[in-house]
Amino acid sequence: MEVGFEIRGYKRVHVYTNPEDALDVAKFIAGSLLLSHGIRRDTVAVVRLKDLWLIAPGDRVRHLRPDEETLEGWVKAVLKGANLGVTMVRAKPSYEGYRVCLSLEGLPLLEMLRMPRRDTYIVDYSSVEECDATYRRPGKLKEYLLAPLVNIILDNIEWSSQE
Repeated sequence: MEVGFEIRGYKRVHVYTNPEDALDVAKFIAGSLLLSHGIRRDTVAVVRLKDLWLIAPGDRVRHLRPDEETLEGWVKAVLKGANLGVTMVRAKPSYEGYRVCLSLEGLPLLEMLRMPRRDTYIVDYSSVEECDATYRRPGKLKEYLLAPLVNIILDNIEWSSQE
């Protein structure tokens, strides 16, 4: 197990620091990385579970499936040290980019569509720290349901800037 970790070269970093349990962790990683036809290779999911940070880069993750039963077994295997492309570290990993925080206050989530395109987005689902932009979480949706919505919004920002 590594002590620290630096995340570089990804377009998106989804960060979740308050999961309820291992299944919540697995659902968040799946929601952040899975597409209907594969895995987002340009995205990383970062989750703190108790005293460990799990770093799941989309271009390295293996055997990630969307169903709950498989996800639960998958994250338990990761925690036991299985080589599934997830790095576990003790210290908070470092990363740089445009920080987007989701909280109970702020602009509606769809206002993100007005953000200028950035090279890297850091999306924090758990707490409002130092944010470049803060948006309101829609209702009481769980983080693993919000991550795919945020990815769709960021996809739209990228697509609209290419036109």
